[in-house]
Amino acid sequence: MHVHAVPDSDAPVSEEAGASPQPLLSGALADRALQLAGALTEALRPVPAAGPRDGSLACGCAGLAVCHGQFARTRRDPQAADVAWAHLERAVDVLATEPLTSSLYGGFPGIAWAVDLVDRLLGTEGEDRNGDIDDALTRLLR
Repeated sequence: MHVHAVPDSDAPVSEEAGASPQPLLSGALADRALQLAGALTEALRPVPAAGPRDGSLACGCAGLAVCHGQFARTRRDPQAADVAWAHLERAVDVLATEPLTSSLYGGFPGIAWAVDLVDRLLGTEGEDRNGDIDDALTRLLR
């Protein structure tokens, strides 16, 4: 498993990444929401070693990677970051080995979006890892 740093900043990643310029909640209500999000994230942590391979954004590894990546970013939690990377690696493995649809939530575009978002959330963006996906979507749309 890779160990990745969690960004130190509380600043939003960017407007493009879906970050809100101002918090939706504050004070005790924000603390309670983060506590519940933490409990939910803990319940979702295990990364299955085997079993059904769902890489989707809707209910598979890509969606779990986004969930854990956001939690890692918000709480500066290195363990959540490791779990996010593990789910993302599993989703990418599905992308590389399984036939997928062009659906955002159930197919390859959602996995590509999750890769881009988790890279930005955890501060590891750099090389565009979605060039082939972009090309495939462009061909599909033509």
